[in-house]
Amino acid sequence: HRPSPLMMRAARGIAQVVSIHDALPLVPAAGFTAGARWLWRQRARRAARTAARVQTLSETARGALVRGLRLDPARIDGVGAGVDVDPPVRAATLPDALPQRYVLHVGARRPHKRIGFLLDAWESLVRRERTAGHGLVLAGPRGRSTPQLRTQAERAGLLGLRRAIADRAGRPGAATVFAHDPDDAELDALYRGASLLVMPSLVEGFGLPLAEAMARDVAVVCADGPGMTEVVGDAGVRFLPRSVGDLVQQLDDLLHDDDARAALVVRGRARVERHAWPRVAERTLASYRRALGDG
Repeated sequence: HRPSPLMMRAARGIAQVVSIHDALPLVPAAGFTAGARWLWRQRARRAARTAARVQTLSETARGALVRGLRLDPARIDGVGAGVDVDPPVRAATLPDALPQRYVLHVGARRPHKRIGFLLDAWESLVRRERTAGHGLVLAGPRGRSTPQLRTQAERAGLLGLRRAIADRAGRPGAATVFAHDPDDAELDALYRGASLLVMPSLVEGFGLPLAEAMARDVAVVCADGPGMTEVVGDAGVRFLPRSVGDLVQQLDDLLHDDDARAALVVRGRARVERHAWPRVAERTLASYRRALGDG
């Protein structure tokens, strides 16, 4: 089993399986250069045509690979991504600047994640004083767009609002905090402390943070787009992907409705079971059997 199409090597007499997690390198909005997209396409197509089976993260990714690489859909298995549905609590020290209540985004700072879009929505909520005392926490690895995003937040006045709102309303909130490169324990603590997780991406191969949040009893909001809707089903609130106004409205409603968030938590707990590691292992084993001609 090759975990990447970039690692594929010919092996005579041995059935090979290759993982192509998604087709994001083929999506211009994902931020890959034209040269990188061309190279990935060539290697992924060669690896897929050499392998007995291709494993990918979702039916969304499966369809994208069929279209983008012109592969036979009968040779592609959507096995999913595994999540610990009852993760242990890990000890972690979080930044002092973290708001007491917050909305969380987890992900790389790449163009298709649309963190700038999320900042636009958050600015609207702050200006209307509709954050319900929440801040916004952006957790993920540093990337080339981080300075640009900080500048956007600074120009909107979001980075310095925590003290002002605490002084006026008697509660901390509204700050935008960048949590750079959290380790596993820190990320676990960030999930558990969040009131909501929001994922505004236009497209995802899977949307792992949504499943990780549901496993920690956090309500989720995402764009009504490929990959993410497959993960959340009816256990999350979805907004029109290109409408900042719709995202603002959905966040406004949920931040002011504890019962609605609690109902999402219950549905999320049931939904995340389909992404549990044993389920993924079963689908992976079935794929291996097909590769050997037993399935």
